[in-house]
Amino acid sequence: MSARTAFAVATVSIAFCLIAGSPARLVGDGGEYMAQALNFAALDGPSIGRQATPLLEARIAAIEPALETWSIEDAAAAGPDLRRDFVHFWFYSLMAAPFVAAADLVGLSPVHGFTVLNVLLLAAAVWFAGPRLGPAATILLFASPLVWWIDKAHTEVFTVALLAIAFVAMRDRPWLAPIAAGAAATQNPPIALVVAIIIGVGVLTSGRQMLRDRTYLVAAGIGLGLAALQPAYTWLRHGTPSLLLRATKPGLPTISELSASILDPSMGLVGNYPMLLVASLAVAVLAVVRARPALLRPDLIAAALALPIFLYAFAQTSNPHHGATPSLTRYALWFIALAVPLWRLGFERRLLPAPVLWTAAVVSAAVSLIAFHPAVSQHAHEPTWLASHLWQHHPRWQHPLPEVFAETHLRTEGTFVPVATTNCRKILIQADPRGSWPLACLPAEVPVDCAGTLCYANREGDRYTFAHAPGRPAAATFVQDAAWPTEAEPHVRRILLEFGWAELADSGLVNLEELRERNDVRVAAFRDPSRLLLILQITGRAPLLRLRTTEAYDGVLYAARTGEAVSAIQLEAQTDTLQDVPLPVEHDLYLLPLTRSGSR
Repeated sequence: MSARTAFAVATVSIAFCLIAGSPARLVGDGGEYMAQALNFAALDGPSIGRQATPLLEARIAAIEPALETWSIEDAAAAGPDLRRDFVHFWFYSLMAAPFVAAADLVGLSPVHGFTVLNVLLLAAAVWFAGPRLGPAATILLFASPLVWWIDKAHTEVFTVALLAIAFVAMRDRPWLAPIAAGAAATQNPPIALVVAIIIGVGVLTSGRQMLRDRTYLVAAGIGLGLAALQPAYTWLRHGTPSLLLRATKPGLPTISELSASILDPSMGLVGNYPMLLVASLAVAVLAVVRARPALLRPDLIAAALALPIFLYAFAQTSNPHHGATPSLTRYALWFIALAVPLWRLGFERRLLPAPVLWTAAVVSAAVSLIAFHPAVSQHAHEPTWLASHLWQHHPRWQHPLPEVFAETHLRTEGTFVPVATTNCRKILIQADPRGSWPLACLPAEVPVDCAGTLCYANREGDRYTFAHAPGRPAAATFVQDAAWPTEAEPHVRRILLEFGWAELADSGLVNLEELRERNDVRVAAFRDPSRLLLILQITGRAPLLRLRTTEAYDGVLYAARTGEAVSAIQLEAQTDTLQDVPLPVEHDLYLLPLTRSGSR
């Protein structure tokens, strides 16, 4: 068995072992890709007609119950003939359609049709790249977070595999490079520039010999034609080069936005795939020191020129913290393909010692195959360990994009404020006359320069330092029920400081084990061995709070809006008796600081 075949067989075998325990499901934009593939399988397409719409919606709901209310009309744009096109282009779905039809024919989930296509593309990429990268680098690059997408109706494997093939082919089969990159560009218009770069760099570095090569000229034409397919189709039907432009931000991106896919600890490489970043930097430094002339190879030049294009394109998306991922942004996967030429040089020149390279590959693959196993659910690792550690223990060290921080903590789409870590060490706020500080966190005066903009409040003890949230100005939705009312802030601050809130908060919000029954009241709690602080938010007309405490506690129930002491509270040490905390309906927000009896 040749090395190429061995790489491909190993890839297919490992891929099917991974997906064996993963349920067939649609995530992210998977409904769009599946609807397009089913439409093609029915020999109708690429746009979706009105008669097919209810049938496709029913099929999608049967495949993925979470999409029961998903609407093609809402997700797609109508053309002049009233047939609808999705924001995401149809070429990937067209490639998957034969496999989807075959899966349907034998009674399998149509999602498995996309799985077969993804595995074939990944195997092809490894077949091309593996012998040129060596086994260790191949494991590092492909036994990576990419594996989560192999059984998903999503374009990540499609894009990475085709780009990897394109960069490998630039030196071995130049005619194939523009075709592979052009196919990748059908789904992602920024890659069209990479097609032009591959052709331009190839021609210049070959001494223009390629201009006399008919095979290459035909291949370049095919590549450019594929790259032009989406702009041409969408312009003719919708008057725009891409419907994806509707999901981009106006203006120039900031440094924070440009670097987020790499340096953000929650969704970037540094927090999810650090070995690619660290090891690639090591290879790059060694290449500069020991193999500098080789850095002018066409594949390395093309990859280096593509990097800023990708970073700019990633930063322009209006939804940087998207779905269909456990944590790592899908765009960061493109760096795998960009790294292929560098790791090829590293393998050819033996830039990294074999023990170091194998250690990096095995450790990275072991972590990736567990953390990014295809069965893992969306957003399962958010915030990542690194993000959580930084935000909860060193809040001033890193300020994420507001959308990333808010959605990571609230698990909902959109930037909602105020929002905080469980220990209130890092808080995203926006000055609002109705209130600025999240319930459970210590209110403070908001600086004037935070008015009308999003700011981070970073807590040290009972004091805050403030920093403007990075990125272009972003709209945020204020959630009044999540904030202390403005009139309550001075009273809440006084009560919390008198009770030593800062020491309690350092341990974070906890589940209240003593809580046995509640009605029409939300409860948040901080505690230490001798103290218990409850924040009680009344939500209805019959509030009930019933506790069972094994220790005796004394405290005072305060109305948060006025600071009024409503009643003294005594909880007895009981193991079999429930005790009610009286919550008068005259107030909607209470603070209940409790101290264990005898610990004063």
